[in-house]
Amino acid sequence: MNSSRENEPVEAALNDGGLQVSAGQMAIVHNIFELPLISGRDTVARSLHGIGNSENVRRRKIGLLCSIRCPGAIILKTLDLMQELRKMDVCIVSGFHSPLEQECLKVLLRGTCGIAICYARSLPKRIPAELIKPIEDGRLLILSAYDEKRHRATSETSAERNKIACILAGAVFVPYASPGGKIETLCREMLGFGKRVMTFGGAHNESLLAAGVSAIAIADELFSAIESG
Repeated sequence: MNSSRENEPVEAALNDGGLQVSAGQMAIVHNIFELPLISGRDTVARSLHGIGNSENVRRRKIGLLCSIRCPGAIILKTLDLMQELRKMDVCIVSGFHSPLEQECLKVLLRGTCGIAICYARSLPKRIPAELIKPIEDGRLLILSAYDEKRHRATSETSAERNKIACILAGAVFVPYASPGGKIETLCREMLGFGKRVMTFGGAHNESLLAAGVSAIAIADELFSAIESG
């Protein structure tokens, strides 16, 4: 990676084509985002396959990532925060894969906010029943960087999926990351590229806070971070 770019914000640029859905029916279409992946080159163009409303990509976006194991106190605080975010004019971007991320999705689906689900494999051939109405309502977008041949997620595609969610988002919220784990490593990468990364304050997140992740307490602080970005 060119060292002159080390402190530049990592972002994704949406071209004019847009991810679209035809009236009354879901369509899979393609789009190109310029994703500066950290792989020895400055940028690589990726084709993201999508189902849903492209406007969710254009909205102010908050990434959501959390380690698989999470302290109970953090779980409760995070679900309370999702109750606030689900009513805001934002789009929450995540793989919604870890147990807490999945619980967050259940809360968000009961709100009015936008949702973008990033897959670590090809798009589903059948849309999960609970996602059909949010897609029809224009609230939800499913994204994948993989063609139809990638039937299963791997540790590598899961890591890339998480990175894409961070790149798409204006700011990233990480309720908890296991010290020294993959999520914390990704947070450090994003911080190095100028991405805003936030978490809850407190002893559980000492490692994240020491790395430079900002402490927040309420949803308004997350919203303000993406408004000022």
